Amino acid sequence: MSKGNDGLDATFKIVGVIPLGRGIPKSTEALELKLTEWRRIRRLSVPAEILSLLRAFEVAKEQKWDIAITDIESIEATWAMPDCFSTSHGFVLSLISGERTYLVYFTDNETEEVTLDRMGAERYPPNSDTPGGWSDDVGALNALLSS
Repeated sequence: MSKGNDGLDATFKIVGVIPLGRGIPKSTEALELKLTEWRRIRRLSVPAEILSLLRAFEVAKEQKWDIAITDIESIEATWAMPDCFSTSHGFVLSLISGERTYLVYFTDNETEEVTLDRMGAERYPPNSDTPGGWSDDVGALNALLSS
């Protein structure tokens, strides 16, 4: 267990190793400016999926994992299970390196968990059925990531 930036106990785990690629923004400074701006407006217009994705990559950075938000080429699909006590989002991500990964972010405001798992050519990860189902309507999310 470790303390997150918000003082909450957090648990982290990673499945698989994803190599660091190249992406846009091309510098850490540009990424930090982008994240700062998103944090500033987070309650105004940023979808919950993007907030979960940003937090997952903040966790990855804190844990010194070999993946960064700049490695994302696009979001292929998502699922969400928000409720009044927890939030959980899943993402199929296409990486600039050509690899694909399944990322899951979960928080119940006491703990936080992020998992990453490499994927092959399958559309969705095996054993990833969710009550709300998968959504391929990710155009707006990809537009936000590339802005």
